[in-house]
Amino acid sequence: MRRQLSVLSSRFFEFLPLRTYASLWFILFLLFTVFSIHAQETTPDPFADAVRGTVTGQITNGTAAASVPPDQQISLIISSEGVALQQLDTVTSPDGSFTFADVPILFGASYVAAAIYRDRVFSSAFATGDPSVTTIDLPIAIYEPTEDPSVISISGTVIQISAVGETLEVRQVIRFQNTSDRIYTSSGDLGSRRFASLIVPLPPGAQVISFDDPQRYVVSQEDFTVVDTAPVFPGDNHLVVMVYILPYDGSPALIEQPMNYLFNGQARLLAWPDTLTVKSDQLPDLGRETLGDREYHAFGAPLSFAPGQVIRYELSGAPAASESSPNADAAAGSALPLLIGTLLIAGGAFVVILILRNRRPAPTLQQRIDALLKQIALLDQQHQSGQLAHDVWHRLRAPLKAQLDKLMDEDDA
Repeated sequence: MRRQLSVLSSRFFEFLPLRTYASLWFILFLLFTVFSIHAQETTPDPFADAVRGTVTGQITNGTAAASVPPDQQISLIISSEGVALQQLDTVTSPDGSFTFADVPILFGASYVAAAIYRDRVFSSAFATGDPSVTTIDLPIAIYEPTEDPSVISISGTVIQISAVGETLEVRQVIRFQNTSDRIYTSSGDLGSRRFASLIVPLPPGAQVISFDDPQRYVVSQEDFTVVDTAPVFPGDNHLVVMVYILPYDGSPALIEQPMNYLFNGQARLLAWPDTLTVKSDQLPDLGRETLGDREYHAFGAPLSFAPGQVIRYELSGAPAASESSPNADAAAGSALPLLIGTLLIAGGAFVVILILRNRRPAPTLQQRIDALLKQIALLDQQHQSGQLAHDVWHRLRAPLKAQLDKLMDEDDA
């Protein structure tokens, strides 16, 4: 019926005189214009009856001996539930202050002031609109940039592992800190005003499936690295939150994750299900821990090592045949904020841990070679059975093979 109507309508217009055809389109245009005006008239203006107020602020440079440029442009953005409602612009006075007058103050709306300095966006804290308060102060701090990686350190990480089927799902939070008075970023322009900052290596064979903010990261699957484009501000708890998968068949798998920056903080590993066995000379057994609605076997300790060293652990044991409940994905997702909270409050939780407890010798070169051989063999098996497309199999296999060749060369030497 839809096709018949389409054909009839096309034939109808085909046989109309040109003047009639143009007249119909003109009538349709008028109707569209009338409906548009009516829609605008019936859509309430959120600012129509709003109380008016003033937004002020002061822009300062938090880097020692640095100044604020004159006539710096400042934008005030008013939003509600993540939707921008209005943007106002002004420039700073010679002393770095700025003022927005006649600003609508909406109950519950968000107000933030922002400036672009050296191609980076600096913003104030968010303020919530309250019509009873007609003056809002939104100071902005800007910083000079640095590309020196020595100002960055890792102050903690939590690794949550769930073994299901032939896959390890790893949810990881890494907390970074900047010890300087400059923002850590780089001149590596990735487009759309995104500049590379942190480079986070993943265990060989990892495939990223999600981030806390997908627009913020760039993944290099060839060398298993994640590039963070958000600058690291002085004094902030800068979190990288990601989920990735690793192939796993239940046989012993050695997992190594390099750390590109100084690590000086807590490392925790949470493993599920109970059939998993974890061996690590770095992360002693801490017993059971509940996260969300699932009980994990916890491992962890304070770690301190130089950039380039790895967090290393070995997993073995049968994975779960499937998720424990139909709502397991939702439960795991809701556990992620708890995972972040656990990292943020775990600063002094391991001071009295006996680090020498359950220590084991570091894996030998041959054990590392054997672990890589098993991972490559598992990838080959999944490729042959059709579970992995050829291009995905090639991308995952190539770096494992390169690492294996390197270890084989060390063995020959």
